[in-house]
Amino acid sequence: MFVGGGLFVLLVGFFAFLWFTVKLPGDLPPVQSSIVYDAKGREIASFTQNGLREPVKFDQVSPTVVDALISAEDRNFYGHGGVDPVGLVRAVWNDVRGQPVEGGSTITQQLVKNSYLSPDRSVLRKAKEAVLAVKLERQVDKQDILERYLNTVYFGRGTYGIQAAARVYFGTTAAQLDVNQAAMLVGLLSSPETADPTTAPQTATDRRNHVLDAMVAAGKLPAADAAMLKQSPLGATDRTTSQTLIKSTVAPWFIELVRQEAVLRFGEAKVYGGGLQITTTLDLDDQKAAEDSIAQTLNQPDDPQAALVGLANDGAIRAYVGGRTTTR
Repeated sequence: MFVGGGLFVLLVGFFAFLWFTVKLPGDLPPVQSSIVYDAKGREIASFTQNGLREPVKFDQVSPTVVDALISAEDRNFYGHGGVDPVGLVRAVWNDVRGQPVEGGSTITQQLVKNSYLSPDRSVLRKAKEAVLAVKLERQVDKQDILERYLNTVYFGRGTYGIQAAARVYFGTTAAQLDVNQAAMLVGLLSSPETADPTTAPQTATDRRNHVLDAMVAAGKLPAADAAMLKQSPLGATDRTTSQTLIKSTVAPWFIELVRQEAVLRFGEAKVYGGGLQITTTLDLDDQKAAEDSIAQTLNQPDDPQAALVGLANDGAIRAYVGGRTTTR
């Protein structure tokens, strides 16, 4: 009993300390492109999402989007003060046992995590997330939280916010999204990179169906309608090449390798909007020499293709050419 009481007092003291020391920022941080540098610190590329963020007001979003979001992500959204106590305790318990700290996050917690905190999974980050969520709910109303969330959350394909996602995936607006479209987009939220309807149609379908089931369970959609929608195609447009999200005039094949590795490690949201500073082993001088040597040797239109990888003694890539042209 004493141990349990001591642990409770410790937890209360811990959260009290965070309450007075963790401040809620006044404004959302801006989305920033990530910059790629060579081994000598020279900029060689940027990963950007410019033009793929279109803020909208809450009343410009289809109500079915809100129903899908709350049903799938936070069914008690209108009943809590920013934190789901059961989910928070579960997260702390998982950390104590050495398990991944995940689950239980409310929409408000997701908003503050995506806007203000690092992506690491630790009990300290989870506690800060909870404190900031409660503070945010004390300052703004639920509708404002939903509007902020829907305007900032990442949907994949370089899109931030429901309006940009509606245009990129369906060629429509947030106000015109139907139940099928809304369910698919909400299904992307947990990991948009792994559920793109072009590259992973089955995963995207499974996630959409999960959201439809959640809407039925929440009383927002008749079961018969959900069953019918599950038989319908996703209806999303094909994914365009990631090259539209890369600004680079040199070493395009190498930059694509860097992009793929960065997305794998940090996720598309951070790569295209997190302001990462990525230093590589490439040397622009060596890269130019490699490209020039191929261009001078194979300078006729009917010459064969060529590739070249220049390595340092420690195996670091100094030059990387994937073909005779300078574009992928």
